[in-house]
Amino acid sequence: MALGNWRVGTCVGRPPELGIEEVGGYADSETRFEIPLAYEHVFVYAVSVLDRLRRLHGEVADLTQAFDPALVEGSAAKTLVEVSAQVIKMLVAFQALAARRVEAGNAYGCADRSAAEWFARIAGLPVGEANALLSAARRLGELPTAEEAFRAGHLSPAQAKEVAAGATADPSAEAELVDMAKKGDVGRLAKRSRQVRQNARGEDDAARAARLHAQRSAHRPGRAAARSHP
Repeated sequence: MALGNWRVGTCVGRPPELGIEEVGGYADSETRFEIPLAYEHVFVYAVSVLDRLRRLHGEVADLTQAFDPALVEGSAAKTLVEVSAQVIKMLVAFQALAARRVEAGNAYGCADRSAAEWFARIAGLPVGEANALLSAARRLGELPTAEEAFRAGHLSPAQAKEVAAGATADPSAEAELVDMAKKGDVGRLAKRSRQVRQNARGEDDAARAARLHAQRSAHRPGRAAARSHP
């Protein structure tokens, strides 16, 4: 069994960071991989995660097929919606973080021109939306508080995008944006994220203007001296 086909310049490649050789070992119908002993634990971990995910898939499929909403009272249905919403957000986080790894390893294959196009096709999303979610997942890798909230199901894709964008521009705003996201108002969160980004850009512009002003001031005495001594 192999981890799959890897895009590394050609349609069938290998993850170079693992040093995998096509000489035997784990295999699928197209490719045979030998996993060096030093990296075998990585492969075993991936298989373990996939096995758990497949079991979860089966349980969710059974739950969905057996569910009869007519047998649930409105208040109980409300709770089911709330709990399932958090579960779905957790799974989206899992998917986005896995897609981040696919992108980093150029492992999306040859049928698509980019990781975003592959992700959009697999997840049934518009390319722009898939690209935005991938971008947010990349940024969250540098934002531990926000990524933890994403993994815990506290951030929807839209919230993750806004938190990541704002906190990347100003890391000191990360906790504030995460707390605001947990309150659920995406509109207010988006507005605050825009403000954080604008303030960060304004500070950059001000710092740049101050530096140019200092440079001009430093050069003025020399020019004046040159004019007084032709």
